[in-house]
This record gives sequence, structure tokens and C-alpha cells, in this order.
Amino acid sequence: PSRATRLAAFLLANRQPGATWLEHVLMRDRLAARAQVDRMIAWRPERIALAHGALVEHDGCNVLRRAYAWL
Repeated sequence: PSRATRLAAFLLANRQPGATWLEHVLMRDRLAARAQVDRMIAWRPERIALAHGALVEHDGCNVLRRAYAWL
């Protein structure tokens, strides 16, 4: 990742897949978000390609569960 991407990830405390502190603050409809996360979990993904961050090679379903357990 570029320096700007690394800086943004650092400032947002984005160290692993899932929401940053900013998303926690800005989330307005947690029930709708939870429904969408449950929908993705139902797909039973093994791998996840993230826009920013490392590829999740294994156990994608559990990565989603852990990342969005706060919803």
C-alpha cells in the first residue's frame, strides 16, 4: 500500500478486516447493516478480497463474523 493508504489505516485504527472507529460512530442503521453482514455470511465465503488490506485466504466466513460481531 502507498504511504497515504498506510497513514489513513493508521489514523482510523484499521489493523484487521472490519469496521474502523469512524464507521462505528457514523453507523445509523445497525439492524440493516447486520442483515447485510448475515447475508454475506450465508454465502459461506472461504476467501475475501479487500479493497484495502491483505487478501483473506482462508476461513472468510469466520473473519466476517469476527469483524462485524459488534453489530
